[in-house]
Amino acid sequence: MKILLLKKPENAVSHYRGIGVFGPLSLQFPDVQIAYTEAKNITPDIAGCYDWVFSHRPGSDAEINAIYLCYRLGVRVWIDLDDLVWQIPAGNPVQTAYTQKIHTNLHHAMSMATLVTCSTKYLAEQTSAVFNVRAIVVPNAWNEHLFQPHGEPTQTPYEGRIRVLWRGSNTHDADLMHFVTAFKDRDNVDFIFMGSNPWYLHKSHVGLLSEIQHIPWQPNTVAYVDALFDIRPHFVVVPLQDNPFNRAKSNIAELEAQAAGAIAIVPDWEEWRSVVRYKATEEMTEVDMLSAIFRTLSMRMSAYTPPPADRSLSVVNAMRYELLTNRI
Repeated sequence: MKILLLKKPENAVSHYRGIGVFGPLSLQFPDVQIAYTEAKNITPDIAGCYDWVFSHRPGSDAEINAIYLCYRLGVRVWIDLDDLVWQIPAGNPVQTAYTQKIHTNLHHAMSMATLVTCSTKYLAEQTSAVFNVRAIVVPNAWNEHLFQPHGEPTQTPYEGRIRVLWRGSNTHDADLMHFVTAFKDRDNVDFIFMGSNPWYLHKSHVGLLSEIQHIPWQPNTVAYVDALFDIRPHFVVVPLQDNPFNRAKSNIAELEAQAAGAIAIVPDWEEWRSVVRYKATEEMTEVDMLSAIFRTLSMRMSAYTPPPADRSLSVVNAMRYELLTNRI
């Protein structure tokens, strides 16, 4: 079985939904052969060499042209989504990047698809409704070789202090601002921000923190995971406003937290499995999120759970393989 992957920039999305999962897929199932190239390089002669073409969130003209060439030559088309991109909220800086042209192209891609997969149930439901396709949930998974989870919670607070980590990009600025009062100076808590620098949480702007402890973006996923494990957070907090875009998100942050020995503080939505949740409503205050942290300190051993086996990459890739072989 030969699968052609249309190349995307290497980042968290490609790790969890693209080449980062297809490399291990081909090792786990030797009859799967992977080719990886940019859409602009696809010609009719190249397209005809494959059984499947895979594209995550296709939107460019080059991607649609490559998909069409494959489709016309009888190659099965697999479209994958990880975000509710047609409902990006106004506070997200990438909202303007999703144009009507991109949406139209995504429609065209969906019309040619043999297989459509999404990372969450909510996203699959929205995708099915908007594009009139059957979308199947293939959840995000943690790579057993990359993460090698601790398997137990981070123990006694380092020097008597509790490390609470937030990790993410500037696409979550609005989410952090929504919970700005949750991030305040406390005698026994260190808030650590990994990825984007939320400078606006400092007292000199609109925040309540005297210091922003920031760890910059890492150059690749291995460096990111190493840095995450070096921090050994006690908690990873996932502050999300209640809107359709966030509802469709997967629990990657939770999986990473569990692998690092941390307890994830997550919204009380269907996708999230952590036992420590907060009410993610528009009326939520910082008390809801912080109380989840502090009430859990006394029950850390029972509150922590390691990354679930059914979300390991080998298990989820077996699901991908079954979908592919059932359609050939």
